[in-house]
Amino acid sequence: MLILEFGGTNLQFYQKYWDKTLEIIKTHKNRIIFINDDPDLPFLWDLLKNENWSRWTLAVNATNPEKAKAILKCPNEIRAIDFPMNSGMSFDVFHDGPINKMVYIGRPSGRNKYFKEYLKSEKLQISGKPEEWKNFNCTVVENPPQKFRRVFYQKYKGCLAIYDDKHKESGWRTGRAYHAVYAGIPVITTCGNQGLNWCYQIKEANDIDNFLNKSVLERKNIWQSQKDFIEKQEKIDILKL
Repeated sequence: MLILEFGGTNLQFYQKYWDKTLEIIKTHKNRIIFINDDPDLPFLWDLLKNENWSRWTLAVNATNPEKAKAILKCPNEIRAIDFPMNSGMSFDVFHDGPINKMVYIGRPSGRNKYFKEYLKSEKLQISGKPEEWKNFNCTVVENPPQKFRRVFYQKYKGCLAIYDDKHKESGWRTGRAYHAVYAGIPVITTCGNQGLNWCYQIKEANDIDNFLNKSVLERKNIWQSQKDFIEKQEKIDILKL
């Protein structure tokens, strides 16, 4: 079995890696599993001519793998499965951060309609690149390196996980939601993504303020229920696919 993981698709930067990957695929004669956790990073299918796609399995971090398969423009013969990617991390204890705000880490692209509403709340802190948020009237704090992300989350009362249409349509499990719960803080999200239906659901800016007005015990119980859900989520042994 050959297992491939999603990666950069810009051949200008990653040509040598794609060349090596294609060489390995052509040498391998048995089953192939392509693990994907980013709807914007498909495999470059056209690079493989006359490939037997029936030997491929798309293992995608989404509750609707067939929709994810369409988004990733996979060849029809490929089998698509739901592959929850929530293993390999350890849970921290609950944290009631000293900063009385929810934090969102990332960009607004594909999510503008949500932030036009949620940034009406003064209790939402954006973390990212200021130039990407210049069309919004908000302050932006520096996005921490990945190795410091957990400690950064723990400074806040919770995490806002917002998704684009690709994530919504396919039920994609947004990674930042899991990272936040593992860090010890609860997650809130806008309604509509089946992959995040275990998170605290909101619809408008006032819901952010209302969440933060809950007692520490209430927010801890919400985090605990989210942690319990993740722990009970089915684990798939990829070597048995």
